[in-house]
Amino acid sequence: MKKIDFVITWVDDTDTKWQEEREMYTPKKNSSDNRSARFRDLGTLKYVLRSIEKYTPWVNKVFLVTAGHLPNWLSVQSPKLVTVRHDEFIPEKYLPTFNSNTIELNLHRIKGLSEDFVLFNDDMLLNTKLEPEDFFLNDLPRDFGIYNAIPPMGEFSNIVMNNMIIINRFFNKRQTFKKNWRKFIRLSYGVDLVRSLLTLPWKPNLGYLNYHVVQSHRKTIFNEVWEKNESVLNNTCMHKFRTWNDVNHWLMRYWQLEQGKFVPQRHNFGKYLEITQPDEIKSVLEQAKIKTLCINDNVFVDDGKAEEVFSTIESSLKNKFPKKSQFEK
Repeated sequence: MKKIDFVITWVDDTDTKWQEEREMYTPKKNSSDNRSARFRDLGTLKYVLRSIEKYTPWVNKVFLVTAGHLPNWLSVQSPKLVTVRHDEFIPEKYLPTFNSNTIELNLHRIKGLSEDFVLFNDDMLLNTKLEPEDFFLNDLPRDFGIYNAIPPMGEFSNIVMNNMIIINRFFNKRQTFKKNWRKFIRLSYGVDLVRSLLTLPWKPNLGYLNYHVVQSHRKTIFNEVWEKNESVLNNTCMHKFRTWNDVNHWLMRYWQLEQGKFVPQRHNFGKYLEITQPDEIKSVLEQAKIKTLCINDNVFVDDGKAEEVFSTIESSLKNKFPKKSQFEK
C-alpha cells in the first residue's frame, strides 16, 4: 500500500508572540481579511486527532503545521506525529504569514511529506471508519467532478473566481468534458448532478462545487501548478493576510479535475456545517452515515457566543470520541 499522510493546519490565537507579530503586520487600511474570528481556536483539534486514530489507524504520518506554537495537551512523543513550523517549509520571503492560502499553497515543500496526502483544517473530523481507497484509488485522488456557477458572496467567492480564471486560461472545458464525461456525469452525485447539467451550455468553465471537506492532494500537481503559475502564486504568498486577489489550494484541486486525474468520490463522503448548527452536528455524529464532517466557525459570531455554542457541540464530540488518543499527554 502506498503511503498516505494527513496534514492539519492549526493556529494558537492566544500566543502572545504571535499576537504581537500579527498586530505589527496588520495593514492600516482594512484591505485584508484580518478579523480575529478568522484565527479563533475553539478546541476542535483534539477531536480531529482522536477521529484520525479511531477511524484511520493505517495513516502513515500526521503533520501538524503551526507558526511554532503547540497545544499544551499535545504529546510530541507520538511516533505518527510530525510537527512542522512555517519557517521549515515556507520560503523566507513570505514569512511571517497570517494567510491560510500562503500556508496551504506551500505544503508540497514539507520535508518528508508523502506524494499522496490529505489536507485537513483543524475543524475537519472523520466520522466513521475509512480506508485508503476513500481518499485515493488507482493511484488517483478521490474527488467530486461537479460543475457549479460561483455565487457572488464576498471575498471567498472572489478567490474561487481567481482560481477559475487560471483554469480557463490553461484548459478547454469542452475538451475536458469530452474526454472524461463519465467522471462528471454520474447518478451517484445525486441532485448536485443538476448543477453540472445546467452549466454545460457555457463554453468557459463557470466553476466547481466545493464541499469544504478534507481534500486529497498530490505533490506532483502542486509542483506543476507552481511551475506554470509562479507569478500568480507568488503574488498571493506575498500577502500577509488573505485578500480578494488571492488564489487558494483549490486551484490544485481544479487542475486535477481538468486533467481527469481523479476518481469520483462517494456522495456521502463529507458534510459542511457551522457551529451555529449544533443539533445538525449532533445528528451527523450520532448517525455516522456521513464519513467526514467540517464544523466550521462562523466569523459573524462574537467570541463569547461562539464559546457558548461550541460547549454544546463539544458535548457531542466527547460522546463520540471519549478516549484520549496517542497524540495527547
